[in-house]
Amino acid sequence: MRHHSEDLSGWVDDPVVQALQAPAGAEELTGLDPVLAEFRGAVPRRTRRRVAHRIGTGATTVIVAIGLTGGVAAAAFTRALPAPLQSAMHSLLGPVGVPAAEPALPHPRADRAQSGPTGASRPRSLHPLLPVVHPVTSPLQSPVASSTPAPASEQTGPAPAPSTTAPSAPAVSSEQPSATPTPSSSPAPATLTAKPGRLRVPYNQRVGVKGMLLTSAGDPVAGHRVYLQQRPHGTTQWQRVASGRTGSDGAVVLRTPALARNVDVRLVTPQGLHSTAVKLTVLPHVAISMTKSQSGKRYVVTVTVAGAQAGDTVTLARRADGAWTKVTSKTLPDTDPKTLTFSVLVPTADVHYRVRVVASSMHGDGFGFFTAKATT
Repeated sequence: MRHHSEDLSGWVDDPVVQALQAPAGAEELTGLDPVLAEFRGAVPRRTRRRVAHRIGTGATTVIVAIGLTGGVAAAAFTRALPAPLQSAMHSLLGPVGVPAAEPALPHPRADRAQSGPTGASRPRSLHPLLPVVHPVTSPLQSPVASSTPAPASEQTGPAPAPSTTAPSAPAVSSEQPSATPTPSSSPAPATLTAKPGRLRVPYNQRVGVKGMLLTSAGDPVAGHRVYLQQRPHGTTQWQRVASGRTGSDGAVVLRTPALARNVDVRLVTPQGLHSTAVKLTVLPHVAISMTKSQSGKRYVVTVTVAGAQAGDTVTLARRADGAWTKVTSKTLPDTDPKTLTFSVLVPTADVHYRVRVVASSMHGDGFGFFTAKATT
């Protein structure tokens, strides 16, 4: 039989022994009766007699007597006592279910935080824990699996088989590139052409400009915004005058406003792709009226011009032998409307005349025609 030392002089100043030797409080006695009842029901009399025989007398008896009082017993069964005391309780009461102390894991910051001025370790909290009473399950109910392993003294059956559950797949690192493909955008427009319905436009008339928007591969670009821009010919400042969207064939038709002078037009996308500039020439409108003089020997021809400026040249020519021969010329007055007159002889045979407004930087040539009828 092993000899147990009963000398407690080395533990007199230990905070744990001092706390254990203090009288038990009301809170420490909480839960004593259920623990003792469970102990008596779980451990046979013969085992208890063997435990009593192992306990003996002296210091061991004192420790066991203190340890089995109040909440300390519950702390021993739940492994909540300090490691030295838990080991002592396990060596004596292991057969009745008191587990061994958990191995202490050193932690540098925890050691520094708990070290006093002399470097001695501070005692752990001695607050007792309430005993855990497991509910009794009926034979038809499956007990809930506990994550806490049973003490070595209670494991009477064979060791459980290892779990056959397949390990979960490792998580994919967030730093790995995503395998999801990025949706490709539609091909960008590459060419834009502009084709007006006509290049010579009568004064104060509109004209349609047809555009075609294609990719670099020659495919049409549908549903794309296109603007029509216009500027006075000979200047650099563009102005937006119309807008629309291309159809499924990549085509769009935009109309100019009524034109009063020569202009350049082009089509352009919001991204800055534009067609080549095209010049539109405005043709002045020439209106002619004719009356006989009082003598009846001459025709008085009145010419009214719209779309030309004061000082522009207006010529009169006669058709003879398949060619036009200039007869006379005048300049437009600074009046509104701009009107001038010509006088021609009444011929013995019909004569064809042409009135021409000479082109300038503002407009193209304007023409008017009349016939002097022969008298009978």
